[in-house]
Amino acid sequence: DEESYLIETGEKAKKGAEARGEDVKNWNSLERGKIIRQRNIDYLTCGPILAMVLEGLGVITQVRKVLGSASPADSDIGTIRDDYSLDTYTLADYISRSTRTMLHASDSVENAERELKIWFKESELCNNYETGVEKIFYDEGWDHLDKK
Repeated sequence: DEESYLIETGEKAKKGAEARGEDVKNWNSLERGKIIRQRNIDYLTCGPILAMVLEGLGVITQVRKVLGSASPADSDIGTIRDDYSLDTYTLADYISRSTRTMLHASDSVENAERELKIWFKESELCNNYETGVEKIFYDEGWDHLDKK
């Protein structure tokens, strides 16, 4: 449910804050989750966006590898977030805003399903097609084509 999601978000932020040496003894994960959500809404709605859905085997892991860490300052060299942002959680918290990460990607199937409902109507999603790659990977008879 929504409250569980906000608490989980606040807990993730708390772990990061602890790792950075910040004082978290009075931390309220639910309230922090609400603040993070509002900052993200403000950031994601401040200008034009391009929303898209990617699907496939391991897509969440693969997309997140290309993007880099949610903290641009901690992203590997050559990732999108490393190349296009120098932001840090500390700076974002200091000026009370969301971290500027250039792109967002869901971190789990559950969050992707929740986020899809925010950005898309069911009728806008294409769920009834098979790509060539899917045919090659998943069609058991694909490599046994009749070679006349």
